[in-house]
Amino acid sequence: MNKIELTAFFNSEYNSCRRYWWQGENRYSCDPQKHLPFHAKLLEIAQSFPRGRSLDIGTGEGADAIRLALLGYEVDAVDISAIAIEKTAAFAKTQGVKLNLFNQDINSFPFDKKYDIIICNGMLHYVRDKIQLLKKIQVATTCQGYNVVSLFSTASPIPDYHQCVEVYPDSENGVVFRHFQDWKSFHKTFERNKIESSHPTITPHYHSYIKLISQKFHDHI
Repeated sequence: MNKIELTAFFNSEYNSCRRYWWQGENRYSCDPQKHLPFHAKLLEIAQSFPRGRSLDIGTGEGADAIRLALLGYEVDAVDISAIAIEKTAAFAKTQGVKLNLFNQDINSFPFDKKYDIIICNGMLHYVRDKIQLLKKIQVATTCQGYNVVSLFSTASPIPDYHQCVEVYPDSENGVVFRHFQDWKSFHKTFERNKIESSHPTITPHYHSYIKLISQKFHDHI
């Protein structure tokens, strides 16, 4: 990933409006019934799991991180965009929660703690070497912990809107899917040609996604 270009892109996007992600009023709801299946399953798992530590990689404006903090988790949240981190801090304050925020490239993040839940939602398609990052994530996951992953797939072309930076989608049964084959699967979907509705854009466009929630049930990684 080109750190400078990606940082500039997201700083510009986050500066373009007060709220870039999660336009719906359900953004901080911890009720699974108020969310679509992927986030509903994450919330069900988070509520049934003993509260511990969570990591949100590519936190954006912090909706996932804030919900976990509201549920009682200690949350570390990382983003390459300083504007994203500033907005996440402000939004977290409105919800009365505190997050441990890190403005840095994920390639330089130390992964020196163990986490019960690691979220990588909408970030992995900006990483060329997915295996290296996934290995770090899995090693940093506690035994019985969960990884929550969402990224663009190759099932449909990347829209022009997103091609101003380098994007590396994965095939539906590609390296990301295979990397979790020996974990217990709690959610697996391949969404195709889904209209973009999570952030404001000038031009309507479509995406295809890989969405996985998997549990680590051994600790020999």
